[in-house]
Amino acid sequence: MNGRQTRTTPDLRLLPLRKVGRNAVLSGVLSLIPVFGVLIGLTYANGSWPLVAAGEATTTILLGLAYWRYRLVYLTITADTVVKRSFVVPRVEIAAGRIASVVIARIYRSHSTESYVFFVAFDGAGRRLFRLSGLFWSEAALLDIANTLDTVVTTDEQPVALGDFYRAHPGARFWYERRPYVIMGIAMAVVVVTYLLLLVETAIGTG
Repeated sequence: MNGRQTRTTPDLRLLPLRKVGRNAVLSGVLSLIPVFGVLIGLTYANGSWPLVAAGEATTTILLGLAYWRYRLVYLTITADTVVKRSFVVPRVEIAAGRIASVVIARIYRSHSTESYVFFVAFDGAGRRLFRLSGLFWSEAALLDIANTLDTVVTTDEQPVALGDFYRAHPGARFWYERRPYVIMGIAMAVVVVTYLLLLVETAIGTG
């Protein structure tokens, strides 16, 4: 569907799906409980279990902070601006006049035939202004945003892989998605540091 959408409301405020944040935190807590339980059992004899307990407490606090941060996410559309507060970036304000087009596509989930809605707003040069994923926002909310913005909206109901969507719309990528090796390097560094910490803890416990 292509066309110019007529603004139906002067002000719109939307929130992401709350259940996503709750389920993520609950899954994290439930998956970490047996892990920390085993680690405490292994380190109790040598007296280094307080380090594991401190790690568990820190992880729990971080999960709580992540959920709190997720609950602060919102998107507001007024007659002149679009304001988005995301999980990472505190607040971004975009002049509504900069939004030249919106693309709404359906993206396949990883290793699945199911799909979700993917919403991207572009400026006149094809650069991403903001984007929203149906993994965190309801489809109804994304359609409300499209109907509220006074811009050209292109909707593609045929699901595609995320990589194919990025090839068709290269401006939709975040900077780190253009450099996957950076993410791989960070992940490897985390693994190495974690391994070294475990070695140090083992040496202290057996020393």
